[in-house]
Amino acid sequence: RRLRTDRGVVETTVSSYRMYVADLVEHLGDAPSTYTARGLRDFVAKRYGHYGRNSIRMVLAAVRMFLRYLATAGRCRPGLEHALMSPANWSQQSLPRGLTSEQVRQVLRACPATPTGVRDRAILLLLLRLGLRAGDVASLRLSDLCFDTATLRVSGKGKREVRLPLPQDVGDAVLDYLRICRRVQTERVFVRVIAPFEPFGSSGAVSHVARTALKRAGVQRPSSGAHVFRHTAACEMLRQGIALESIAEVLLHRSIETTADP
Repeated sequence: RRLRTDRGVVETTVSSYRMYVADLVEHLGDAPSTYTARGLRDFVAKRYGHYGRNSIRMVLAAVRMFLRYLATAGRCRPGLEHALMSPANWSQQSLPRGLTSEQVRQVLRACPATPTGVRDRAILLLLLRLGLRAGDVASLRLSDLCFDTATLRVSGKGKREVRLPLPQDVGDAVLDYLRICRRVQTERVFVRVIAPFEPFGSSGAVSHVARTALKRAGVQRPSSGAHVFRHTAACEMLRQGIALESIAEVLLHRSIETTADP
Protein backbone atom coordinates (compact mmCIF):
# COMPACT_ATOMS: atom_id res chain seq x y z
CA ARG A 1 0.00 0.00 0.00
CA ARG A 2 2.84 2.41 0.79
CA LEU A 3 4.35 1.80 -2.66
CA ARG A 4 1.09 2.66 -4.37
CA THR A 5 0.12 5.68 -2.28
CA ASP A 6 3.46 7.24 -1.31
CA ARG A 7 5.54 6.39 -4.37
CA GLY A 8 2.95 5.93 -7.10
CA VAL A 9 4.29 2.53 -8.10
CA VAL A 10 2.11 0.72 -10.62
CA GLU A 11 0.47 -2.61 -9.78
CA THR A 12 2.73 -4.71 -12.02
CA THR A 13 5.83 -3.32 -10.28
CA VAL A 14 4.27 -3.91 -6.86
CA SER A 15 3.65 -7.55 -7.82
CA SER A 16 7.27 -7.95 -8.94
CA TYR A 17 8.57 -6.34 -5.74
CA ARG A 18 6.36 -8.67 -3.69
CA MET A 19 7.81 -11.69 -5.49
CA TYR A 20 11.43 -10.57 -4.93
CA VAL A 21 10.81 -9.85 -1.25
CA ALA A 22 9.12 -13.23 -0.81
CA ASP A 23 12.15 -14.89 -2.37
CA LEU A 24 14.41 -12.96 0.00
CA VAL A 25 12.48 -14.10 3.07
CA GLU A 26 12.44 -17.69 1.80
CA HIS A 27 16.19 -17.59 1.24
CA LEU A 28 17.33 -15.75 4.41
CA GLY A 29 14.47 -16.53 6.80
CA ASP A 30 11.81 -14.41 8.48
CA ALA A 31 14.11 -12.90 11.14
CA PRO A 32 15.50 -9.71 9.49
CA SER A 33 17.70 -8.99 12.52
CA THR A 34 19.90 -11.88 11.39
CA TYR A 35 20.41 -10.59 7.84
CA THR A 36 24.00 -9.85 6.87
CA ALA A 37 25.69 -8.12 3.94
CA ARG A 38 27.16 -11.43 2.73
CA GLY A 39 23.82 -13.19 2.99
CA LEU A 40 22.13 -10.50 0.91
CA ARG A 41 24.78 -10.63 -1.79
CA ASP A 42 24.61 -14.44 -1.87
CA PHE A 43 20.83 -14.27 -2.23
CA VAL A 44 20.91 -11.96 -5.25
CA ALA A 45 23.80 -13.83 -6.89
CA LYS A 46 22.23 -17.28 -6.51
CA ARG A 47 18.63 -16.37 -7.31
CA TYR A 48 19.12 -13.61 -9.88
CA GLY A 49 22.72 -13.76 -11.05
CA HIS A 50 21.51 -14.80 -14.51
CA TYR A 51 19.36 -11.68 -14.90
CA GLY A 52 20.28 -8.93 -17.33
CA ARG A 53 21.39 -5.47 -16.28
CA ASN A 54 17.95 -3.84 -16.38
CA SER A 55 16.16 -6.74 -14.71
CA ILE A 56 18.62 -6.91 -11.86
CA ARG A 57 18.02 -3.21 -11.20
CA MET A 58 14.42 -3.97 -10.26
CA VAL A 59 15.50 -6.79 -7.95
CA LEU A 60 17.97 -4.53 -6.17
CA ALA A 61 15.45 -1.70 -5.93
CA ALA A 62 12.88 -4.02 -4.32
CA VAL A 63 15.32 -5.51 -1.83
CA ARG A 64 16.84 -2.16 -0.90
CA MET A 65 13.40 -0.60 -0.37
CA PHE A 66 12.37 -3.54 1.82
CA LEU A 67 15.56 -3.28 3.88
CA ARG A 68 15.08 0.45 4.40
CA TYR A 69 11.53 -0.21 5.58
CA LEU A 70 12.74 -2.90 8.00
CA ALA A 71 15.49 -0.62 9.33
CA THR A 72 13.00 2.20 9.92
CA ALA A 73 10.83 -0.24 11.86
CA GLY A 74 13.86 -1.32 13.90
CA ARG A 75 13.73 -4.87 12.61
CA CYS A 76 17.13 -5.05 10.86
CA ARG A 77 20.51 -3.35 10.96
CA PRO A 78 20.50 0.10 9.31
CA GLY A 79 22.59 0.49 6.17
CA LEU A 80 22.29 -3.08 4.90
CA GLU A 81 20.78 -1.86 1.63
CA HIS A 82 24.24 -0.48 0.76
CA ALA A 83 25.69 -3.99 0.82
CA LEU A 84 24.30 -4.82 -2.60
CA MET A 85 26.63 -4.36 -5.57
CA SER A 86 25.81 -2.25 -8.59
CA PRO A 87 24.23 -4.07 -11.57
CA ALA A 88 27.40 -3.82 -13.65
CA ASN A 89 29.12 -6.35 -11.41
CA TRP A 90 26.47 -9.07 -11.55
CA SER A 91 27.53 -10.26 -15.01
CA GLN A 92 30.10 -12.46 -13.27
CA GLN A 93 27.22 -14.49 -11.72
CA SER A 94 29.43 -15.20 -8.73
CA LEU A 95 30.83 -13.05 -5.98
CA PRO A 96 34.46 -12.69 -5.02
CA ARG A 97 35.05 -14.00 -1.52
CA GLY A 98 37.75 -13.54 1.01
CA LEU A 99 39.83 -16.32 2.48
CA THR A 100 38.40 -18.58 5.14
CA SER A 101 39.91 -18.53 8.63
CA GLU A 102 41.66 -21.83 7.92
CA GLN A 103 43.08 -20.52 4.64
CA VAL A 104 44.42 -17.45 6.44
CA ARG A 105 46.16 -19.68 8.99
CA GLN A 106 47.46 -21.84 6.16
CA VAL A 107 48.96 -18.86 4.33
CA LEU A 108 50.60 -17.43 7.44
CA ARG A 109 51.97 -20.81 8.55
CA ALA A 110 53.55 -21.29 5.13
CA CYS A 111 55.76 -18.20 5.52
CA PRO A 112 59.27 -19.60 6.09
CA ALA A 113 61.61 -18.44 8.86
CA THR A 114 63.81 -16.67 6.32
CA PRO A 115 64.25 -12.95 5.64
CA THR A 116 61.79 -13.28 2.76
CA GLY A 117 59.27 -15.16 4.91
CA VAL A 118 59.52 -12.73 7.82
CA ARG A 119 59.01 -9.78 5.47
CA ASP A 120 56.12 -11.45 3.67
CA ARG A 121 54.36 -12.29 6.94
CA ALA A 122 54.49 -8.63 8.00
CA ILE A 123 53.06 -7.53 4.64
CA LEU A 124 50.31 -10.16 4.70
CA LEU A 125 49.21 -9.20 8.20
CA LEU A 126 48.97 -5.53 7.18
CA LEU A 127 46.71 -6.57 4.31
CA LEU A 128 44.67 -9.03 6.38
CA ARG A 129 44.18 -7.12 9.62
CA LEU A 130 43.95 -3.54 8.34
CA GLY A 131 42.66 -4.08 4.82
CA LEU A 132 45.36 -1.85 3.33
CA ARG A 133 45.76 -1.48 -0.41
CA ALA A 134 48.90 -2.89 -2.01
CA GLY A 135 49.99 0.66 -2.79
CA ASP A 136 49.55 1.69 0.86
CA VAL A 137 51.90 -1.06 1.97
CA ALA A 138 54.46 -0.38 -0.76
CA SER A 139 54.65 3.34 0.11
CA LEU A 140 54.75 2.84 3.89
CA ARG A 141 57.51 4.83 5.61
CA LEU A 142 59.18 4.44 8.99
CA SER A 143 57.75 7.78 10.06
CA ASP A 144 54.25 6.36 9.52
CA LEU A 145 54.79 3.83 12.31
CA CYS A 146 54.32 4.77 15.95
CA PHE A 147 54.91 1.78 18.20
CA ASP A 148 54.49 3.87 21.37
CA THR A 149 50.84 4.52 20.55
CA ALA A 150 50.40 1.35 18.45
CA THR A 151 49.17 3.29 15.44
CA LEU A 152 49.89 3.44 11.72
CA ARG A 153 49.49 6.48 9.45
CA VAL A 154 48.15 5.81 5.96
CA SER A 155 47.14 8.09 3.12
CA GLY A 156 44.07 6.86 1.27
CA LYS A 157 42.61 7.92 -2.03
CA GLY A 158 42.86 11.66 -2.55
CA LYS A 159 45.73 11.72 -0.02
CA ARG A 160 43.31 11.54 2.90
CA GLU A 161 45.52 10.86 5.89
CA VAL A 162 44.20 8.43 8.49
CA ARG A 163 45.81 6.97 11.59
CA LEU A 164 44.78 3.37 12.23
CA PRO A 165 45.30 1.18 15.31
CA LEU A 166 48.13 -1.30 14.93
CA PRO A 167 47.04 -4.74 16.22
CA GLN A 168 49.53 -6.59 18.41
CA ASP A 169 50.28 -9.39 15.94
CA VAL A 170 50.81 -6.91 13.11
CA GLY A 171 53.09 -4.70 15.18
CA ASP A 172 55.12 -7.69 16.34
CA ALA A 173 55.51 -8.95 12.75
CA VAL A 174 56.64 -5.53 11.48
CA LEU A 175 59.10 -5.17 14.36
CA ASP A 176 60.53 -8.63 13.69
CA TYR A 177 61.04 -7.68 10.07
CA LEU A 178 62.69 -4.34 10.91
CA ARG A 179 65.05 -5.94 13.44
CA ILE A 180 65.97 -9.08 11.51
CA CYS A 181 65.73 -8.44 7.80
CA ARG A 182 66.46 -4.86 6.79
CA ARG A 183 70.04 -4.33 5.63
CA VAL A 184 69.80 -0.82 4.17
CA GLN A 185 69.12 2.63 5.55
CA THR A 186 65.98 3.96 3.87
CA GLU A 187 62.79 5.68 4.94
CA ARG A 188 60.67 3.07 3.15
CA VAL A 189 59.62 0.20 5.37
CA PHE A 190 59.61 -2.65 2.87
CA VAL A 191 62.60 -3.44 0.69
CA ARG A 192 63.74 -6.34 -1.44
CA VAL A 193 65.64 -9.02 0.46
CA ILE A 194 68.06 -9.67 -2.39
CA ALA A 195 70.84 -7.24 -3.31
CA PRO A 196 70.74 -4.37 -4.10
CA PHE A 197 67.97 -4.30 -1.40
CA GLU A 198 65.96 -1.56 -3.10
CA PRO A 199 62.69 -0.25 -1.61
CA PHE A 200 59.46 -1.52 -3.14
CA GLY A 201 58.81 0.69 -6.14
CA SER A 202 55.10 0.07 -6.64
CA SER A 203 52.03 -1.87 -5.58
CA GLY A 204 53.11 -4.62 -7.98
CA ALA A 205 55.77 -5.78 -5.53
CA VAL A 206 53.16 -6.27 -2.80
CA SER A 207 50.82 -8.06 -5.22
CA HIS A 208 53.71 -10.39 -6.08
CA VAL A 209 54.19 -11.15 -2.37
CA ALA A 210 50.47 -11.95 -2.09
CA ARG A 211 50.44 -14.23 -5.14
CA THR A 212 53.57 -16.02 -3.95
CA ALA A 213 52.11 -16.53 -0.48
CA LEU A 214 48.91 -18.09 -1.84
CA LYS A 215 50.86 -20.37 -4.17
CA ARG A 216 53.27 -21.36 -1.38
CA ALA A 217 50.34 -22.32 0.86
CA GLY A 218 48.53 -24.19 -1.90
CA VAL A 219 45.50 -21.89 -1.66
CA GLN A 220 43.76 -21.29 -4.97
CA ARG A 221 41.54 -18.25 -5.45
CA PRO A 222 39.95 -16.63 -8.53
CA SER A 223 41.81 -13.47 -7.58
CA SER A 224 45.35 -14.17 -6.42
CA GLY A 225 46.65 -10.66 -5.81
CA ALA A 226 46.73 -8.47 -2.72
CA HIS A 227 43.06 -7.58 -3.17
CA VAL A 228 41.88 -10.97 -1.90
CA PHE A 229 43.54 -10.23 1.47
CA ARG A 230 41.93 -6.77 1.60
CA HIS A 231 38.58 -8.38 0.80
CA THR A 232 39.20 -10.89 3.58
CA ALA A 233 39.69 -8.03 6.05
CA ALA A 234 36.37 -6.45 5.03
CA CYS A 235 34.52 -9.77 5.26
CA GLU A 236 35.95 -10.45 8.70
CA MET A 237 34.80 -7.04 9.95
CA LEU A 238 31.30 -7.71 8.59
CA ARG A 239 31.25 -11.11 10.34
CA GLN A 240 32.10 -9.34 13.59
CA GLY A 241 29.07 -7.10 13.14
CA ILE A 242 31.03 -3.91 12.55
CA ALA A 243 28.92 -1.21 10.89
CA LEU A 244 29.54 -0.45 7.23
CA GLU A 245 30.33 3.15 8.16
CA SER A 246 33.18 2.00 10.39
CA ILE A 247 34.49 -0.43 7.79
CA ALA A 248 34.50 2.41 5.26
CA GLU A 249 36.67 4.47 7.57
CA VAL A 250 39.11 1.62 8.10
CA LEU A 251 39.33 0.87 4.38
CA LEU A 252 39.86 4.58 3.65
CA HIS A 253 36.86 4.72 1.33
CA ARG A 254 34.91 7.90 0.78
CA SER A 255 31.47 6.27 0.74
CA ILE A 256 29.59 3.33 2.22
CA GLU A 257 28.67 2.20 -1.30
CA THR A 258 32.36 1.65 -2.09
CA THR A 259 32.84 -0.41 1.08
CA ALA A 260 29.81 -2.57 0.36
CA ASP A 261 31.48 -3.63 -2.89
CA PRO A 262 35.05 -4.37 -1.75
